[in-house]
Amino acid sequence: MLRIPTLTVCGVLLAAAISQSLFAATTNEVDISSIAAKAAAGAEEAIVDGWRFRGLETYSESCIKFDTLSDILISKNYQSPIVAIVYSVRCSSLEPTRFLSVVIGEDGETLGRIPVVSAKDKLEEGVFLIPEEAQVKKISLLLDGRGTTGVWGLGRLAIVTSDGAEAPEVLSTERIGSTRAIFSWINSFSTVSNSVSIMRLSDSLEGAGAVFECDFSLFSAGGNTKDHTSLIPEMYPGLSGERIYAPKDTAGICQISSGTAYGVLSIAGCEDYSGVSLHIRLKRYPEDHAKTELRWTDGIQTNRVAEISLGDEFTDEVIDVSSVPHGATLLICEDSAKGKRRVLIDSLSLVRKGAYRVLESETKSLVRGKGRVVVSTAGMNFKNLIPSSRYRVAVKSFASSGGSSGESQIEFVTDGPKPFAVIVR
Repeated sequence: MLRIPTLTVCGVLLAAAISQSLFAATTNEVDISSIAAKAAAGAEEAIVDGWRFRGLETYSESCIKFDTLSDILISKNYQSPIVAIVYSVRCSSLEPTRFLSVVIGEDGETLGRIPVVSAKDKLEEGVFLIPEEAQVKKISLLLDGRGTTGVWGLGRLAIVTSDGAEAPEVLSTERIGSTRAIFSWINSFSTVSNSVSIMRLSDSLEGAGAVFECDFSLFSAGGNTKDHTSLIPEMYPGLSGERIYAPKDTAGICQISSGTAYGVLSIAGCEDYSGVSLHIRLKRYPEDHAKTELRWTDGIQTNRVAEISLGDEFTDEVIDVSSVPHGATLLICEDSAKGKRRVLIDSLSLVRKGAYRVLESETKSLVRGKGRVVVSTAGMNFKNLIPSSRYRVAVKSFASSGGSSGESQIEFVTDGPKPFAVIVR
């Protein structure tokens, strides 16, 4: 029988860093708020979006409570193996006798326990790792142990599956010559191989200008907030979302999220993001959370592009989205369990500063796993680069399941030709 090690990452800083990397590979965010609402309504047992629970109560509208032994939250069946659980939990004791355990299926082997928190009654983030070779496709969170010490709360839960590879991180050039180059990147835990493309580019930028614009002039509401979720795709083709509103007593303003549930604005304004930046004018709803996020999704995986700070007055933000893969959709949302997340947007546009035309391209593959990778164009048998020329390097990752990631890209200019020298002996 396969021995399944318990791999748990704890500590706020380490967990936050790892969870960011893991979350980038999945869209399996669990709707804790809906589960909390069902539990608050008094349901002893219920199913919410494929997840089933027994005996749960609520701490708040966005946090569920495990306070009786055998309280359990059971996942849906996932098509691909679960490799990590990203969570935020709280506990009423620093020395509990009852613990939140991770179990295979509903009543299978216990994989391990969520670590004890460092501060009572305060949500702390963490990541619980599961070996892919264990082929776990369904899990439960179960309150077990003894006694009555330790009431646990769950504020966020995301299930990371192995059906998608994560894009390489920290792609950078190590050395640039006139005909060769060395560059490096970091592969995630799920990577088994990479593809590397080198493209020679034109000397000047082409195709500058706005590629998508929206001022929300068709949004308006009287004395009550008006739901525009179903209307926005017709008003502004390229935009869609969930929980999209015109705030009460306003015109020309878009509101993401309600006071009780998170929303998202999807922007599919262009196919090719080369040289594109998002120009957006926005602020927070009064007294709501002061941050939101810009992400991209290709339908398989989701990556964060940037965190956006929100003030009490409208400010103009410009965010480079040139690294977003072709065909992906931009998302404006923030779904952590930290209170109200309403965002007000006055206008947005996608502006292309101009792109370099690809003159020629060459692609090679190599077998590499997780960790830092350093390669040279000569070592991978790329043909010699041309001196004083602009190039783009694009690197993809592939998982053992065969799924591929989006591209990580950088551009560089080769050195000038080496001077001709005559050696006299």
